Amino acid sequence: MNTASLLLIGAALPIALFSFACKRDEGVRAYRAPKEPPTVVENTSPTMPTDDAGPAAAPLASAPDSVGDLHWTLPSGWKQVPVAPAAQFAPDVQLQVSPSDPSLKLGISHLGDAPMARSVVGNVNRWENQLGLPPTPEAELQKVVTPLQVGDVTISVVDLGGNGKRLLGAIIPHATETWFFKLSGPADGIASHKTEFDAFVRSVRFDAAAAVAGAPAPTAPSPSVAASGAGGATWTMPAGWSADPGPPPQMRLATLHAGGNGEIEIKVSKLGGTGLFGGLAANVTRWHGDVGLDPVDDATAQPGQQVKIGERTWTIYDYTGPKDGGRREIVASTPVADQTWYFKLAGPTDSVGKQKAAFDTFLASIRFSGEK
Repeated sequence: MNTASLLLIGAALPIALFSFACKRDEGVRAYRAPKEPPTVVENTSPTMPTDDAGPAAAPLASAPDSVGDLHWTLPSGWKQVPVAPAAQFAPDVQLQVSPSDPSLKLGISHLGDAPMARSVVGNVNRWENQLGLPPTPEAELQKVVTPLQVGDVTISVVDLGGNGKRLLGAIIPHATETWFFKLSGPADGIASHKTEFDAFVRSVRFDAAAAVAGAPAPTAPSPSVAASGAGGATWTMPAGWSADPGPPPQMRLATLHAGGNGEIEIKVSKLGGTGLFGGLAANVTRWHGDVGLDPVDDATAQPGQQVKIGERTWTIYDYTGPKDGGRREIVASTPVADQTWYFKLAGPTDSVGKQKAAFDTFLASIRFSGEK
């Protein structure tokens, strides 16, 4: 009897059998992308100035940091900290910018290269809405957006203020990703870090780009592992990922590992049907339980976010546990014919954040039977 038949039988059996099925590691999951989904419109900013424009750079710490192929150099006094818990959207990386005020944190997140993700006016209006400010018309973007060219990277630097609050942001399109920096808080507290923020943005570089701001050139990435797959899907694993040998556990098609010691698991499964087996609330409650969050009901369960990654639309959920040193779980699902595939990235919070960009690249590489 195949898996789809077992699931149909389970739907008609008593609740106890359903609960047993839900406890299986490979239920249904979904993935989330950073953080706050942007809106529309393309960037019509004027010609970018050279990177020597603007205020003088603040002193930089000697050691750069990174996520995916994005690299930066931290200003003196800044440090990377565990990603704060979030019910729905959490950044890939969080930086504490003030030793005396731990609440001031800069978030780094990313989306794909869809027009809505790269829209300057759309993202500015989204951030203005968060501050309770009226939206800036596209024709007046120059009032709040400063274009900046750093090497071959074009950056839109955003400065918003009002209602006693201030937000410093940067929108950085590069290759197939759009990166976002956001630092927000009380106006007075943010103002004292404006020069540092500008220096931090100028330190940005990518693996394929030359180092800037005097930082050492990053080490070239290793080539990806040869394409592999399971159950009618093929994919290319990012460098540093590996696959478990031997047959996978029941109801799982494959198990991959990432991170320096393989502490992150990427679990692959599929179920019959094109919806969440057991309903949204039951699945979200189970995913919450994986990272130590509270259960939800039908009224409080948040649906996944629809995100286009590569040539396919995925449903994304992303959950971060409530404790420092806790766990984070990102699940991506997509319907294929009369089945739904699930790819779950799970492990320590910081480690998952560092693998987020690689996970997106992995998802973009996936091809299913019958697809080119």
